Amino acid sequence: RIQERMTNFQYGYFDIANRPPPVQIKHLQHERIVATAAQKHCLFKLFPIIFADIIDKLESFVIYKLLREILDLVLSYPFRKTWLPVLDDLCDVFHRSMVKYFPHKIIPKCHFVREYSQVIRDYGPAVRYWCFRTNNFKNTPKMLATHFRFKQCYKFSRFSPLGNNCYPAGVKTVNNSLFNKTM
Repeated sequence: RIQERMTNFQYGYFDIANRPPPVQIKHLQHERIVATAAQKHCLFKLFPIIFADIIDKLESFVIYKLLREILDLVLSYPFRKTWLPVLDDLCDVFHRSMVKYFPHKIIPKCHFVREYSQVIRDYGPAVRYWCFRTNNFKNTPKMLATHFRFKQCYKFSRFSPLGNNCYPAGVKTVNNSLFNKTM
């Protein structure tokens, strides 16, 4: 039934490129959905629409709602500093809900969620430094070249003396009397 819903669902114009493959029974048995990050993100966004009649019966759906709110805040740009306490509270509630509903399914990523507000406070909005667009395991040489290029740009911008244009090149004393002559 899950496969039917996902294949029969009419994806929108912007979601058709990232259409997730149908979730099969073997994926549920192994507790792993096989898809790219963009396809999983698309499924995550459209989950309540595809499975609208089922979500009311799930008592653990509160975890999805919390994670959706966290994701909306973390990926928002610009990020307001006044949202940090809200994000911190949402992350704590999410972590407690995971412990309550899925105590044996907690992975390190669930613990990292608690650090999001501190990371955003220190380094700014997550959209500026995420690697969602640059990780590509279909064309590994291109991905590695892109990462190397970004790393080189970072090094040159931070540590190169050529990047700093605020130093004197040559200081000469100018005789003011030359400018005071009449023509």
